[in-house]
Amino acid sequence: MLWAKLLFPVVMVVGGLGAAAFAYASDGADGGPSQVWIDGPGPDATVAPGTVQVSAHATASSDISAMELYVDDQKVATDRELDTQDSLSFAAFSWPDAREGEHRLVVRQVGGTGAQSATRFVSVAKDAPLDREQATTTDGTEAPSTTEPGSTTSTTSSTTSTVPRSETTTTLGREGITTAPPNAPVTRPTVTAPPVTAPPVTAPPVTKPPTAKVVIDSAALSSGFQNRLYVQGCGYTVQVSARIQNADYADAVVQGTGVAVPMTRSGGTWTATLTSGALFDSSDVGTRQVMVVAGRGDEVVDRAAGTVTIIATCPKD
Repeated sequence: MLWAKLLFPVVMVVGGLGAAAFAYASDGADGGPSQVWIDGPGPDATVAPGTVQVSAHATASSDISAMELYVDDQKVATDRELDTQDSLSFAAFSWPDAREGEHRLVVRQVGGTGAQSATRFVSVAKDAPLDREQATTTDGTEAPSTTEPGSTTSTTSSTTSTVPRSETTTTLGREGITTAPPNAPVTRPTVTAPPVTAPPVTAPPVTKPPTAKVVIDSAALSSGFQNRLYVQGCGYTVQVSARIQNADYADAVVQGTGVAVPMTRSGGTWTATLTSGALFDSSDVGTRQVMVVAGRGDEVVDRAAGTVTIIATCPKD
């Protein structure tokens, strides 16, 4: 996997992807918030089923011990042999047994601040072209290459051959003309190809990609009691749920009461439960708006989930 990490920046330059694939987070190097980016496959890419190579890089204000690849909220690979260059850490993963369909990829830090990348959507289809890794045969050798009609392929090798002669052979050398006796073997000089020196490759300046924004896609309330809650502990509850992207935290806030209940996350869904009893007092009685408030760092967004009715005393049985 190490060769993939070292070769990837060069390939991105030659392929013209440049700054779109790399991001240098100068604020991470100076102690700012750490970040993670997926470099490949690209956004909305289509790949063939089987093993898919995934690359990523991250910045952090403290050491990162590893990076993990999640596909559809399931961890499928971990890279503990990171290639670190200045404030950047590069990781390469093999996503095994990729199935047909659309999938969500996320890369997370282990160590550092535990940051994670934005979700990368990738499609797996049978008619997608194989990449270099997928074109490797099962015995570890590369599949044979083909030559287009009209092109030629040549190989330079160093050989020494001896050809018997039945007649006298005259050879012109640096010190004059020499004549070999009849039937003397003629030795051809060894031809050595000159060394091939690759031109230096200079990576383009890397720029920090835009940070994904916190988005609340939806928010709702659910209850078997018409969204009613009581000041007394009657056992009545209201469930608050929301679909949120790129948030580090979320709360269910009952406006006008001072009640804010932290929400828990499962994948992209966040939930919290509002319960009758200790959360409320008599001053909270009435119809109240419930808001979902989510944020990350200095960014905070909110969205209305619905209304609840807070009643002083429990209903009669």
